[in-house]
Formats: sequence, structure tokens, C-alpha cells
Amino acid sequence: MIKQLKVLVDDFVGNKHEISESFDITLEDRTTSPFYGYFAISWIIVNWDFLYAAFFVSQDNIFEVKELLRLDYLLQEILPPSYSFQYFLQFLILPFIFTCIAFWIMPIVTNKFYRKYIKNKRELEIIKIQETVNKRKAETELLEAESEKAKVEKEVAIINPEILWYKEYEDFKKTNLFKRFKYIRDAVYKHKGEIKIVTIDKNFGFENVDFEIDTQILVYADSNDIINTNGGKIALTPKGKYFMKLYSKEKIL
Repeated sequence: MIKQLKVLVDDFVGNKHEISESFDITLEDRTTSPFYGYFAISWIIVNWDFLYAAFFVSQDNIFEVKELLRLDYLLQEILPPSYSFQYFLQFLILPFIFTCIAFWIMPIVTNKFYRKYIKNKRELEIIKIQETVNKRKAETELLEAESEKAKVEKEVAIINPEILWYKEYEDFKKTNLFKRFKYIRDAVYKHKGEIKIVTIDKNFGFENVDFEIDTQILVYADSNDIINTNGGKIALTPKGKYFMKLYSKEKIL
């Protein structure tokens, strides 16, 4: 009907006339309106039983159960009486109501939910930012505390270094190198600071190592300012003498 009307308008005024072009635009707007799509979906939802029976139920099954042909079954069992209120309600009023709900009410509800979603997302971002700020603040406070601690320890070391030396000694006792500290003791007090003592067998020319400081304890003692090395010999520093004083009180063989 619409296409025939379009042909009549074109024949009367020409397909390039303003009236024809206006008719084309109006026709396109009307036929592409989302209203028809919503109405079609609503109509299918309301009358799903009619469509299901018309297209998907077997004629044999209908006749076996109802003893009716498909068309008679649709008219007698599915469709309401023609021109009754139920007929208009099912085929026109309910689909129109559902279309209005989908077209006007659902977008309002959707927009409210979307605004709430955006609001929750922003609040979550604010919480994340606040947590990051708090974390950085805590890290800054920790660094300041460590800096203050180092400053205090430096001041203490100037006034009385033995306070820090004692702490270092207690930490040293917890390491595996502590038992090897005896090599430093023996080198200083038994072997006049020698790091290694070698004797040569005059008869056979073999070298015998009579004494040698363990390499790991030697590195530890030297790097921690416990000993001084000079000319292949070692000597205790003030810190080393303090360590040795505490070590002498230990019950170590």
C-alpha cells in the first residue's frame, strides 16, 4: 500500500519534485522508527503460543491430541474470539503497552542504573587513590623514621661507639661465621698476626700449611673494620678488640 502510494506521488509530481523527496524522507523516517521493532518484539512475546503452534508444532501431534486441523486448533484453542476485548488486548493493547514500557520507561530506569554505576565507579577510584596516598604517606613516614634512627645511631657512635658495636656483635653471633672467629683470635695472639704459616720439609721439599685463616671470616673481619691488614699480617682495630673481649667470654673451644 505504501509503495503504491509512493508510485502515485512520483507519477503525479515527478520523482525529483520537492513533494516526492519530502514523501521519501517521511516514508523512511516512519519505516525505520524503532517503535516498529519494539512493537514486533512485544507482539511476539505476548503471542508466543500462537506462533509456536503455527510454525513449530506438528500437524500430526495436534490431530492426535486435539483431533483438530492446525487452523481449527489455532482458531478454537489459541486465538480469542474475533473483535472481543481479549482479542484486542492480546493482539494490540498488550504489545502496545510493552512497547511504551520498553520505549520510555526502560531507558529512564537504565539511565538511573547507569548513573549509579558511574557514581560507584568514581567512588571506587577515589578509594583507590586515597589508599595509594595513605600507602605513600606511610612509606614516607617509615623512611623518615629510618633516617632519624640512622642519625641517632651516628650520634651515638660518636659519643660511645661500643653501644653500636655490641649490637653488631650480637648480630654476628647469629651467623655461621661466628664459630670461625677463632681463626682471627689465633692469628693475633698465637701467630703474631700471620694470615698463613707454611713450613717446608727439607728432606722432601713439600710445603706444609701449619696455620691459615679461613677466607670467609677474613673477608668479614676486614670489610667490617674488625681488623687491619698490613704487609700480609693482621691487627685488631678498636672495634676488633671490643669484639675479642666479648668473644673471650664465650664458652667456645
